[in-house]
Formats: sequence, C-alpha cells, structure tokens
Amino acid sequence: MKRKTGFSGSSAIPYLAVLLVVLLVLATVAFVHVSETDRHNDEYVLRVTEQRVIAEQLGKNILAASQGDEAAFVSLLENRDRYDTLMKELKTGAPDAGLPPVPAGVSGLVREMENTWLALRQDADEVLAAQDQLIAVRGQIDVVADVTPQLQELSEQVAQLLEAAEAPSRQVLIASRQMMLAQRLQTSLTRVFSNSGGDATALAIDRFGTDTEEFGRVLEGMISGAPGARVERVEDPAVRARLAEIAALFATINDYATRIIESTPALLRAFDAASNVGRDSKAAE
Repeated sequence: MKRKTGFSGSSAIPYLAVLLVVLLVLATVAFVHVSETDRHNDEYVLRVTEQRVIAEQLGKNILAASQGDEAAFVSLLENRDRYDTLMKELKTGAPDAGLPPVPAGVSGLVREMENTWLALRQDADEVLAAQDQLIAVRGQIDVVADVTPQLQELSEQVAQLLEAAEAPSRQVLIASRQMMLAQRLQTSLTRVFSNSGGDATALAIDRFGTDTEEFGRVLEGMISGAPGARVERVEDPAVRARLAEIAALFATINDYATRIIESTPALLRAFDAASNVGRDSKAAE
C-alpha cells in the first residue's frame, strides 16, 4: 500500500525514526536482561545507544535535506553510513574489536530493528539521490521569489497606465490578468517546498509552468502584437517602457521555470520519501 504523502516541514516528528528509537530502547533493555553475564554487553549497549541518537537525527536530516538545505545533506550522509556500520556490527559482529554477533536471545529484536532501518534508509537514499536537484531548485525558487514582487509591481503599473490613457477595455483587462498571473507564479512556487509531496507538489509545479507560459505569451503579444491571440500591440511609450522592464525580469523567471519543471521527477521522489518519515507526533503514538 502506498504511504500517505505530505508533511509539515521541520516541526514533524519522523515516524520511522521514532519507531526505530522505540525499538532501540527495547533492545537496550533486552541486552541488559539477556546479556547480564556477557562481557560484551557494554559494547552492544554502547552501539544501540549511539544508534538511538543517530535515529533521532536522521529523520530531521531527511526533512531538512528535502527542503534543499545543503548542510543537511552532509549530516544525512554521515549519519546514514554510521548507522549502517553499527547495524552490521550488531548483526555480524566486529572482528577488529573482538565483538561477536548479538546473542540469540535478542537477535529477533535486532532483525526487527534492521527491517525498520532499511525502510528509513531507502527514504534517506532517495533524498540523497536528488541532492543536486533539490539544492538547485531551492536556489532558483529563492531567486524567482525575489523577482516576482517587482514583476507584480510593474504589471500593476502597466494596467494603471493603460486605464489612465483610456486604452481599449480588452487591453486593460489583459494587463490586469497579467497582474494576477504574476501573483500566482509566486504562490505556486511557495507551495513546491511547503507541505511538499505527491499530487500537491506536482500540481504546484504544473501550475507554475502553465502560468509562466501564458504570462510570456501575453507579454510578447503586448510588445509585438498577437492578433491570433487577440492581444494588441501596446503603443503608449510609457507603457512600453514598463513592458521592457517586465520582459527583462521575466527572462530570468522563464529560464528557471524550465529548469524546475525538468527537475520534477527527482523532486517528487525525494518529497515522497521525506513524507514517508515526516508524519506528526500523533501518527507516531
């Protein structure tokens, strides 16, 4: 069954990580009771205790990395590999340290820990695989977020100037719609990394791409004329000056829109992986 997508960022308590911590606590207790006379007991407990700390960090690492936090990828990779090493030492022993595999009395619990870990590791691997795209898109969205307020302001000025010049009503209406599209561009982008995952993210990226295409098509029509789309060329010098400024800003947005859309498959896989561990505390209870 497909697991539910959608998470609420760093405030979410990662479900798989919480489950893993619970199992690690049980394992610690089990080692104390089953291996009281085993001289290796302290070594097992040390490893399980370290795993418990790492498990708590891993969920946070996955969520932060899926938001394009570059530093989080470093911690995620280190924690994933260290947990893997500790898991193998419990299962098969650590010959260099003279440590045998865990006693038979706790091997079943260790297998259960490993199964939970493998699910969490798969999610970590998906996010790590999309590192380049997540970091790049995070940066691109931040740039577009800085540009769109200027785009909105200039689009509003165009509509106001056309209305003041008593331009044809359709031309004013088209300019007003450009204002709305400029606002929607920013709204769609903020939803890519907000409550990310599944259909919501795909819809946000699709809407961003569609609105970018429409905005560019109408802008070109206002500058050069597009009779087939019923967009008249604007002749007013003051308005054309604003349209030239809009075109310069929009070139950056249009370029990043292409890159963001091309990254969609990798982003969705990473967001879905993050949503698998990003359930709230109630779901973990």
